Amino acid sequence: MTLDKPPAIWGIVLAAGASRRMGRQKLTLPLEDGRPMVRSVLEMAARSRLSQVVVVVSADDEAVQHAADSEDGVWLKVMNPDSAVGMSTSMRTGILAAEAGGADAALILLGDQPGVTDLHVNAVIDAYCSTQLAIVQASYDGTPSHPILFDRRLFDELLEVTGDEGGRKVVERHQNERHLVSIEGDVPVDLDTPESYAAWLLHRGSSQK
Repeated sequence: MTLDKPPAIWGIVLAAGASRRMGRQKLTLPLEDGRPMVRSVLEMAARSRLSQVVVVVSADDEAVQHAADSEDGVWLKVMNPDSAVGMSTSMRTGILAAEAGGADAALILLGDQPGVTDLHVNAVIDAYCSTQLAIVQASYDGTPSHPILFDRRLFDELLEVTGDEGGRKVVERHQNERHLVSIEGDVPVDLDTPESYAAWLLHRGSSQK
């Protein structure tokens, strides 16, 4: 990254989960405006100041693949053939795509967190540009959550993560290189259970009346 050129920050939307807690594929469930959950997250990411957005989907899930289509190429879609092994395989797939594309940093988003907004993403991007630290993470009333950004110098460590986890251990190893961005509001909810999905629709539906 050079001082006279803005950093290339890629957004990676993880959307290859099996939705076991929901009991059905959550990422294709309609939100209050009728859009599939994963598409809402992708369109939000595309509105932000991310340089590129890539969504990682399971090679075995045609429904999510269809919901994540981008007819005009606004975002890239990559397949994870090993999604059953756990989240680390999806993160690795996304990081490899970002690395190959020349990304200076990767910002991780979850396909089941439609409460994350482009304002949250842009706040993390701004903090990264000003601090140039290895990790920049949103914090809601003192609770770190998504979105979280990793500088390219941590890509190799992220690629070594295994099992059903994301970058938690990488963050733990680099606490002194992390910047927390204070964001107003509650921690974005994972819509991964029938109860959380029903509560989202109830709250959002009533707020639109």
